[in-house]
Amino acid sequence: EKLRTLAVEKGSLYTPGTVDFSGMFRAVFTFDNEGTYTVAIDDNTMYLEATGMDYACKYATSTFGIPNFAEDMPQWIEGPLPSVDKDAPLMGKPVIYLYPEQTRNVTVRLDFQGKLGYTWPVYENGGWVVTASPDGSLVNRGDGSTHRYLFWDGWPDNTGWDLSNGFVVRGQDSHAFLLEKLPLLGLDPVEYNDFLTYWVPQLSQNLWNLITFLPEEEYEKIAPLTVSPAPDTVIRIAMVWKPLEAPLILPEQLLPSPPVRKGFTLVEWGGIELKP
Repeated sequence: EKLRTLAVEKGSLYTPGTVDFSGMFRAVFTFDNEGTYTVAIDDNTMYLEATGMDYACKYATSTFGIPNFAEDMPQWIEGPLPSVDKDAPLMGKPVIYLYPEQTRNVTVRLDFQGKLGYTWPVYENGGWVVTASPDGSLVNRGDGSTHRYLFWDGWPDNTGWDLSNGFVVRGQDSHAFLLEKLPLLGLDPVEYNDFLTYWVPQLSQNLWNLITFLPEEEYEKIAPLTVSPAPDTVIRIAMVWKPLEAPLILPEQLLPSPPVRKGFTLVEWGGIELKP
């Protein structure tokens, strides 16, 4: 209805990944070949972050005469995020790719064991209903919007995962580490490049990180999926990590071989940051 302009003031740049967006309204936008942009808003401030950028921008919305700014966010996303403990680990950007052998309608139901946060396209009426094509493109049946994947995030109820084995990786080596491991876990170049552009900017901010990958059966307990028609091949990857001030010694995790892709294939990846 109205065009508003917000200016970045001196001293308002900050390092991406250093602001806690818990409890704020958020919208996440992904553009082909340009990474992911996150907008987070409360009544006083709007934050804008983008993957692959050295700096993020903070805008003082209250100085522009926009009262109750955050209350307008539901026009961007469906209502506020659920109230959670600020230290609760966020299941960040699980995305679901669908590759049917021929174009067809697919229904995906997520029975997440926790508090579901932002979804895109909007998860409503108990699931996503999309028209999926063999190249991975999706058309949301509800509004006709097009997507490369189904996006969700949330706060799981159970976080008692085994971190007794895994990988201790220097922050600056995160890109090389994931570039080696993700293909071994079954991701193709489009999928692991999406993974890299989302997670490497966060991992690289730390001196060291402890990284482990949940067994698929553990991931299934957190976020069971019901898909109709059922896929022939399923690959689900969840990276659990936490920052470290110094390296530690632990047994290296043995990674399972991924299934061979055949028939209708579903691929999902996500990550969970644990507080140090």
